[in-house]
Amino acid sequence: LETKLQLANQSFRNSEAERQKYEQINRDTMKHVVQLENENGRLRGITEELSSKLRDSASVQVLDEKDARLRDLADERSRLQWRIGELCQWWSDAKWKIGELEAGLAHQRHLLDTANIKIQSLNEQAPQPSTTYVMPPSSYSVSQPPFPNQWRFANTCLPSPVYALTPLCHSHLPTCETKRVKIEIEHGNQQDIFLMGSFLDWKWALRCDPIGEGKSGVTLDLPRGRHEFRFLVDGRWLTSSLHTKVPNGLGGDNNLLCIE
Repeated sequence: LETKLQLANQSFRNSEAERQKYEQINRDTMKHVVQLENENGRLRGITEELSSKLRDSASVQVLDEKDARLRDLADERSRLQWRIGELCQWWSDAKWKIGELEAGLAHQRHLLDTANIKIQSLNEQAPQPSTTYVMPPSSYSVSQPPFPNQWRFANTCLPSPVYALTPLCHSHLPTCETKRVKIEIEHGNQQDIFLMGSFLDWKWALRCDPIGEGKSGVTLDLPRGRHEFRFLVDGRWLTSSLHTKVPNGLGGDNNLLCIE
């Protein structure tokens, strides 16, 4: 589903770019039509000028020039009319293509909405295990207990193991599979760096520890799924260039981490 959602997003962006291209072509075509109409008006003015000369002079030379110019104007008019007809046909095809693209965009939006609903439904139907964790030092363990939309995390830097809040029977409850990951950010001389994410319901923040020159981060054991997060650095929201970025729907970006 995540792959289908990414493909749908890519197709949606491609369709939007193609629609914008055709709209730009349409604007250029209309500009060209205006130029052709101006040229047609200029040619009419020349015809009127020649007619005026004919009235002022009855010489054979003027008559010959008039006839030759009229033939040229007739040829030019035929070419312009053919070009205008071609542009009108192209404009009709472009409008049809734009309508087709808009229908495709609507279909992609429908696919995205359907995929989001399906993902939400699968998340709600997925088993919510609650088990005991004993983790090595210097990391955090994140799990989801049997309460919808509520995540639990435990700091394993404690001197004693961290256990679940309720008695558990390992022979009857499945183990929550997690993967150890390091989330880090590059920074300058900032002192206070915190991590917040969807795996903590955006309700808590973890302080990041220095992990090298110009970097801070935290080690987490995360369950499988899609996790978005941001850093709070000296009171400012920032994203890390070391992780993938995605729009957050609020005019900014979040970092994204997918655990397979």
